[in-house]
Amino acid sequence: MFLSLKSALDGNVVGSLADQSTKLVYELNTAGDAYSVSGTTSAIFGPLTIPSVHNSLPVDKIKAEAFMGETALTKVVIPNSVTLIGGAAFLDCTALSNIIIPNSVTEIQGSAFYSCTSLTEITFPSSLTTIGSEAFIGCSSLTSVVIPNSVTTLSGGAFQACISLTSATLSNNITSIQTNLFRDCSRLTSIIIPSNVTSIGDEAFYYCMKLATINCEPTAAPGLGIRVFENVSTSTINVPVGATGYGTEYGGLDVNYGL
Repeated sequence: MFLSLKSALDGNVVGSLADQSTKLVYELNTAGDAYSVSGTTSAIFGPLTIPSVHNSLPVDKIKAEAFMGETALTKVVIPNSVTLIGGAAFLDCTALSNIIIPNSVTEIQGSAFYSCTSLTEITFPSSLTTIGSEAFIGCSSLTSVVIPNSVTTLSGGAFQACISLTSATLSNNITSIQTNLFRDCSRLTSIIIPSNVTSIGDEAFYYCMKLATINCEPTAAPGLGIRVFENVSTSTINVPVGATGYGTEYGGLDVNYGL
């Protein structure tokens, strides 16, 4: 058993750990036409592939807290039948370094990947519309994110305290940057605030100490919360030529009408 367990943790799953999908627990929905993955019967070691079908019906959701605290889970492959990843589904999965999200998922709920400290990258599908609050908070190894234009809801604190994050691209179709969105992302170097944004919440970029370039594309200044740009490295924000509402200072930064 020791050899099987060690091999699983090293990513070479053998013996009784070869098909970890057999440990999954399923829940039939009220309509009786699909299943959700709701948990496990025992700990998961190493990688996991979630099947697309259970008892001849599609698997369409990963329920809230389904894999919470699975600290030896290293990789997850989600099938192209799943549309929703539930709240705190992978919270504190501290060994999870790789996850494949298919082009069927439309919503990642709040705290879904909270404190997945080994997660280095994630590719969001073009089907995605919603990222919930604190979905990736504390993912301290995450280095870059690209939010596709399909996303219209990007909730507060989604990437807070992602301390290795150096690059972030936002969806052009969000209308607000929520509270604490990138707070304490101390290595983030630049950001483009998309043209449709009308508000920026409290401390959205607070303590982004290496944030040297801020390009704010809206032609009318978004409403500002408190301490939005406090403790960033730049003293200037770039806005479009002819833009209105920014004045000479915006959020404590000098305004350069240069975009």
